[in-house]
Amino acid sequence: MRKFILFLSLFLWTSTSNALEITNYTASITGVFHDVTVAFDDMNKVARVRCLIKLNGKPVGKKDKTIDGVGTIQIMISGGALGDTTASCDELQ
Repeated sequence: MRKFILFLSLFLWTSTSNALEITNYTASITGVFHDVTVAFDDMNKVARVRCLIKLNGKPVGKKDKTIDGVGTIQIMISGGALGDTTASCDELQ
């Protein structure tokens, strides 16, 4: 039982601490430039982040960048990506 409680508290701590969130996502009129603003809960955290742009559920662009608390990653997609685009970002280990 002690191991379970320890594991549960460790899981809750890791899942809530230093969470990464997309705070803004915009695409240019031509669909060439996609700006993704991300922020950590802890503004003192510095980490490498990878953002992925998908068009109709398929990846069309990605970029990695070191983020210091909050920052914007600009992804350029040659030829543009217009339509139903979405952005997702993850912290790299």
